[in-house]
Amino acid sequence: MQLYESDKRKYGALLPKTGVYFLPDDKVIGFLKILNMLRLKAERSENYTGAKIMKQKFDEFSRAEQQRQEQNMRLAQEKELMNIEGAQKA
Repeated sequence: MQLYESDKRKYGALLPKTGVYFLPDDKVIGFLKILNMLRLKAERSENYTGAKIMKQKFDEFSRAEQQRQEQNMRLAQEKELMNIEGAQKA
């Protein structure tokens, strides 16, 4: 439980809510942090168009990373199921 809580603090919304999870790619997380900092900087300088673009890019890359995690989980589940089915036949 302690590991999940530290991952939750580090990765926030990118971390799946239930089940086995794969951690987000650190490079993607770094890029998302940069996009968020640029968005905040644009908002502070009242460049709302730029801030909106940064928010859209952030959302786009965040969704892509979540889809990558879901795909990894599906592949791991399929592999585990094949292993179980193989063990039952043996």
